[in-house]
Amino acid sequence: MKLKKFLPYLIGFGLFFLILSRIDISETLSILKQTNLPLFLTALLMIFPTFFLKTLRWKYIMKLQKINYSLNNIFLMYLAPIPLGLVTPGRFGEMLRTSYLKNDGYSLGKSFFSVFFDRFSDIVFLLMFGYVSMFFFAKWFQREIIILTLVFSLAVLIFLLVLAKRHAVKKLTIFFLNNYVFKKHREMLKGNLHDFIASARILGLTNVFVIASLTALSFVFHYFYYYLLAISLGIQMELFFFIFAITLIIFVNLVPITVSGIGTRDLVLVFLFSLVGISQELAIAYSAIILVSVSLFSLVCMAAWIKKPVKLQH
Repeated sequence: MKLKKFLPYLIGFGLFFLILSRIDISETLSILKQTNLPLFLTALLMIFPTFFLKTLRWKYIMKLQKINYSLNNIFLMYLAPIPLGLVTPGRFGEMLRTSYLKNDGYSLGKSFFSVFFDRFSDIVFLLMFGYVSMFFFAKWFQREIIILTLVFSLAVLIFLLVLAKRHAVKKLTIFFLNNYVFKKHREMLKGNLHDFIASARILGLTNVFVIASLTALSFVFHYFYYYLLAISLGIQMELFFFIFAITLIIFVNLVPITVSGIGTRDLVLVFLFSLVGISQELAIAYSAIILVSVSLFSLVCMAAWIKKPVKLQH
C-alpha cells in the first residue's frame, strides 16, 4: 500500500534521472544560464490572465448552479489549492476546491460537479485540439491518429447509448446502490448523485458555448506563456508543431502517473523536439524552465492559501 502511494513519485523521478543520465548536464545548465530574463518574467505574467479566465469560467458554472461568490473570493479559491496540485499526481490536489463549497453548506454532488466540469472543459479542449493538430503532422502520427479516431468514436457511441438508455442506466445505478453500498452511506450517495446529475442537466447549448469560449481564450494566454518561455531559451520551430507539442505536454501533466509532469514531460519533449532537430539538452532545459516558472507561480498562490485556507472536514 505504501509503495502504491509513492509510485507516481518513483515513476516520475525514475524517468527524470534516466534521461539525465543520457544527456550532457553541463550543456543543459549552460543553456539555462543564457535564459532571456525579461522574456521569462513576461511569460510568468501570462499565467495570471490564464487563471483569471479560468476563474470566470468556474464562476459562470457556479452561477448556473445558483452558487454565489464574489469574483475575488472565487479567484482566491481557484489559486489557493494550486501548490498542493503541484505535488499531487495529475494535480489532483486542485480538486480541493470542492471543499470550499462543501464547507459553505453545498452538497458534495453539487460542489464536485462545478470543479469536475471546470477541469473537464480543459481536458476536452486539449483532446480535441491535440487530435486536430495531429493531422498537420500525419507522417509522424498515422498510427496514433487511427487509434484516437477509434477511441473517440467508441466514446461517442457509449455517450449516445447512455443518453438513449438513461432510464435503464438510472435503474442500474439504483440497483447497485441498494445492493452493494452500505446502508449508512446509501442515502448520502443517492443525494449527491442526484445533485450532480441535476447540475449537469442545467447546461444548455448556450452555456456550453460560453464555457468553451472562456476555455479557448484562457488557452490562448496559456500557449503564449509557453511560447515566451521557449523563445527565452532561443527555441525556434514551426508554430503549429510547437502548439501540438505544448498541447501534449499540458495533457501529460494531467495524467496521474507522476507529479508536476516530472519525467513524463521531459520524455515527451525530448521525443517531440528530436523530430524537428532540437537537442535533448535544449529540450530538458525547456522542461526545467517550465517547472521553475510553475513553482514560482505556486509560491504566489501560497498567498491565496494564507488569505483563504480551506478547512478539511472528516
